[in-house]
Amino acid sequence: MNNVSLEGRLTKDPELKGTEEKPVCDMRLAVNGPGNTPTCFIDVAAFGELATDTAELAKGQAIKVEGALRYSEWQTKTEPPQRRSRHSIVAREVAVTGHHGSRRSIRMSIVHYAPDLYESALPTEGSAPAPVEPAAGETPTGSARRHP
Repeated sequence: MNNVSLEGRLTKDPELKGTEEKPVCDMRLAVNGPGNTPTCFIDVAAFGELATDTAELAKGQAIKVEGALRYSEWQTKTEPPQRRSRHSIVAREVAVTGHHGSRRSIRMSIVHYAPDLYESALPTEGSAPAPVEPAAGETPTGSARRHP
């Protein structure tokens, strides 16, 4: 079972990409641990109508994300190439838990569930999930896969 639930604050305004038929919203979530535990920064992707709605959120906003963990690998374009990897979350549900420095009005307190797009973003047995774009200056190699 691949279920993740995290609460944190958006580190920047969400970025809406993709097409009108298949929108994707990329977000970065800062999650604080107990005590002096370092802050963990997690990339989150939302798809479909959930992507369109979460794009209205703003930097600093407190949210709760529920979804699935995704693992991806790639190689940099530098010489010599370096292998990189990261974990990210494919959002199934996003809930606004607070307001902090929000410049936009948020018309929802809970963003709805998008099961069809959520399930299509996850890998099936014997296949890889949708690839995660590498950072600038890096080129993907291989395919993204769930971490065992």
